[in-house]
Amino acid sequence: MAVLVCCPRCGAPHRIAASLTRFTCDYCQGLAEVSGSPGVEELVVPLIASPVAAQDQARRALLLAGARRFRIHVEPPRSVAMWQIVSRAGEEHVLPAPADALPGARLLRLPAAPLVQRGDPRAAGLEPLPQPGVDLPHALAAARAAFEEPEAPIEAARLVWLSVAPLTVETSGATVRGFYLAGAERVLLEPLPDAALQPPVDGRRVQFLAAFLTLSLLAGVAVHDPAWRAAAGGCLLGAGLLASRAGRRSL
Repeated sequence: MAVLVCCPRCGAPHRIAASLTRFTCDYCQGLAEVSGSPGVEELVVPLIASPVAAQDQARRALLLAGARRFRIHVEPPRSVAMWQIVSRAGEEHVLPAPADALPGARLLRLPAAPLVQRGDPRAAGLEPLPQPGVDLPHALAAARAAFEEPEAPIEAARLVWLSVAPLTVETSGATVRGFYLAGAERVLLEPLPDAALQPPVDGRRVQFLAAFLTLSLLAGVAVHDPAWRAAAGGCLLGAGLLASRAGRRSL
């Protein structure tokens, strides 16, 4: 089984056999010994992010958030690496490798999806996995800085490869980024601007408009004037159209 180790001189990651105790760094050409901590296990989520599912999940999330006018652009899926650092205190820290590998919102926890070893036949459909861009010492330092108990021993350090579909949402207010994560079956987006959300309904204006239209309709019935009735009906229909268009213009 291959494990991931980092060169103690330059921090470059290397995949070596678990039985090796030393290796030659391909970057600094130094002879490094594997000591202190075992190699990091590499795992893969054997799922490919579907652009169609990304489109549907993004549309659903935007509608639930209150957005009404938007365009979704989904990019082809690609594989990204995530460091998963877990302490014995039960705290977990997830760090992309490299840090800008996931556009948009931050992923706080890995999805509850099946994991297989790198090289497993079930992960054969994924694209070739490149070298991660963040070394293990950096990931451990970032995790300890985020933990509430930074002195707790590290229980596990894993490099997990995920398939994501980056996406961009164009709204009337701004352009936000995000990604669809295979295994989680959901999208993570940057916060939407206020201009992209449907404004709340003003209850007082609605009550005033309803009272005015009711009085107009009653007056038309009382005077038995067809022209007055037609005018009152036209005001009722026009007010409804204006109210609906006002909400759309605000988007």
